[in-house]
Amino acid sequence: MIASYITVSILGYFEPLSALDFSASILGEKLSLVQIAGALLILGGAAFGELLRSKKNELREEKGKVVL
Repeated sequence: MIASYITVSILGYFEPLSALDFSASILGEKLSLVQIAGALLILGGAAFGELLRSKKNELREEKGKVVL
């Protein structure tokens, strides 16, 4: 199965989150509440933007206007 571009782009946003996780668990870095909240806002905004774009493309395809 080949992943869609939407799935790949959303998963790309998990790289900074995993870097935060690894730095906290392996290197013993302390994450503040502000850093965690910022990471969640970035991931949430990115996912929302990608899903919104996907929905717009689906609506355009239904109307016969294919947008790449």
